[in-house]
Amino acid sequence: MNLKVSATIIVSFLLFFSCASHTGGDSSSGITLKSTAAKLDVSTNWTATIEEDLLSRTYREINGISGIIDVSIDFLPAAKPFYEGKKIFPRITEAYSLDTDSMPEKCYSLLDNFLKAFEKGEGLETYVEGGFVYSLVMFKYDFDRLYGNSKVLWHAIGEPFCGEGFFQCPVRLFFESEKNYDGEHADAMIFVRDGESEFKIVSVDLINSAGE
Repeated sequence: MNLKVSATIIVSFLLFFSCASHTGGDSSSGITLKSTAAKLDVSTNWTATIEEDLLSRTYREINGISGIIDVSIDFLPAAKPFYEGKKIFPRITEAYSLDTDSMPEKCYSLLDNFLKAFEKGEGLETYVEGGFVYSLVMFKYDFDRLYGNSKVLWHAIGEPFCGEGFFQCPVRLFFESEKNYDGEHADAMIFVRDGESEFKIVSVDLINSAGE
């Protein structure tokens, strides 16, 4: 046999047994890769699992949705919260929601009556707190300057910002009879104070007049 070939065979055998001894572990002493990993796992201080229930929760099990339905965003309207108790309100495009549930009934009634009086053009000062009538005068001035003789035919009251003892309420005044929330309109912000005995308007600002 050629000496060069014999040397190659011997080297190959040595490499084979060398690799085998490293990958197989010392079976005689019971030390294997698996046992070493298990020992390391036991001796390591792991942090507590965060929201462990999320790792095993079955998302089919949602109240109001059949277990045979794979839950996705498309099926959310089928859930009970969407038709039991929670109201859904329209929203004026690029403006505000018409959800006035956070507004006391007396406050809403005050605003509604004030806006109806504005549509009729009479009795506005009775809804404004004494000493703040000037705000109403400025509002009327800005409105007439910007919209002239435009007739307000109906209105919408938006979701208020509720502060300590007052409500900041957006309103929209419509010049067209059609019930279209995006129709020709003017926007205003009305501040209502929650007094000891009644609600009163303390400021009326025409939003469209800003910067004029």
